[in-house]
Formats: sequence, C-alpha cells, structure tokens
Amino acid sequence: MRKRRVILLVWLLLAGLLWRLLFSWRSMEFLTNFPVVDDCFYSLNIARNIALGKGMTCDGLHPTNGFQPLFVFLAVPVYWLFPVDKVLPLQIILTLCSLLSVLTALLIYRLLKLALNERAALFAVLLWCLSPTVLEFELNGLETGLYVFLLVCSCYFYLRRVRGRDEARLRDYACLGVLLGLVILARIDGLFYFMAMGLDFLWLNRKRLADFGRPVLVLLLCCCLVAGPWFVNNWLRFGSLMPVSGRAVRLLSLSP
Repeated sequence: MRKRRVILLVWLLLAGLLWRLLFSWRSMEFLTNFPVVDDCFYSLNIARNIALGKGMTCDGLHPTNGFQPLFVFLAVPVYWLFPVDKVLPLQIILTLCSLLSVLTALLIYRLLKLALNERAALFAVLLWCLSPTVLEFELNGLETGLYVFLLVCSCYFYLRRVRGRDEARLRDYACLGVLLGLVILARIDGLFYFMAMGLDFLWLNRKRLADFGRPVLVLLLCCCLVAGPWFVNNWLRFGSLMPVSGRAVRLLSLSP
C-alpha cells in the first residue's frame, strides 16, 4: 500500500510538471492570452535592464523599486544569458516556475501528511497539480509561484522543526529566519505572514518566553540580514521603506 501511494504521488507530480511545461513553451501570442498577465512584462523588463547594466529601471531612464525584488533578481541571470531574445527568457522563467510549482506540491504533500494524513495529502496534490486555477496563478509570469513555494516551505519547516519543540536549536531558528526573510523579499506583504507566525509562537510559548530569548534573536537577525538590505536601499534611494508601487496603489484606492 505504501509503495502504491508513492507511485501515485510520483505520477501526479510528473503529470503536473508536464502540463505546466506544455504551457511554458507555447508561443508568445498564446502565453499573453493565458496564463501570463501584463504586469509580468514590467517586472521582467526591470530584470532585463539590470542584466544590461542599466540598473533598477523599467523604462531605462527612471529608477524604481516598484517590484517584488526576489523574483526580479532571480530572473536577471536569464536575461544576462539571453539579452536580445524577447521570448526565450520568458519561456525559461516559466519553466523554472513550473519546477517550483511541482516542488510546492511535494511540500504540500509533506505538510498535510504531517498535519492530517496521507490520503488528505495525496488529494491536495491532485488538486494542486491538475487545477487550472493553480496553473493560472503559478505561471502568470509574476512572483506568486515563488511566494507560495516559500510560504509552504517556511510553514512546513516551522511545524516540523520549531513549533511545539522543547529544545530550541539555534540552527533551526536561523534557517527559519532566512526562510522568512526570503518570504518578505518574494512579496513585501509577507511581513503579515511573519507577524502571524510570530503571534502563534508567542501564544504557544507564553509561559516560558524567557527560554526562547536567544533563539528568537537569532531568527530576527537572520531575517534582517536577508531582507534588511532591500529596505535600506528603499530608504536611502527613495526616501521610504514602502515601494513606489505600494504608494501608488494606496493613492489610487483613495482617489474618487
């Protein structure tokens, strides 16, 4: 029975990967209709300009921080290798997003197997791998696939190595801090996820917080070392911790 479930898991993951790759390598005309969205080309154009040595700019003239940094920075090497081609870099990036999506499915399996049972985990993988809705937001050319992968990865690591454990191992807290820093770089609103996890940890250990003082400091330090430079850059170059896109969205929400 155990062997059959492993085989089923492998087949589901392979089916999910194949389906995603079939979309990733379609023509640009197809991709721009589904699943890629127009905002994708703003982010990827910034990555291309960074690769060409023009810096963090979309139009080649004005500097910007109105993007989710981790996804853009990871896309830079692709444009450095293929600076002229307009289609191949997008297809490669979507291929990498496809691989991340399958890894996310595997982490979902591990997470639900830990929290519930193996049947629930396999059913979740089935939904994840074959759902058109999941494919749409995982292969939209934006940071959402990377963000979800890091969310699931950090959640699984927190439940497996940190939450409810009597022994506070510093390396586990350091690794969780790095993961949470990457979550924040993947999407700035990952700060809310960081706070939610912090509240869960504080409530669970409310009677013996003094025992976790040093591990929590290590976690915060590692998180700041990963995500801090981006916010320092925002403050020094743009005069605000919030990216310009965030301020623009806020102004649009307030406009009549």
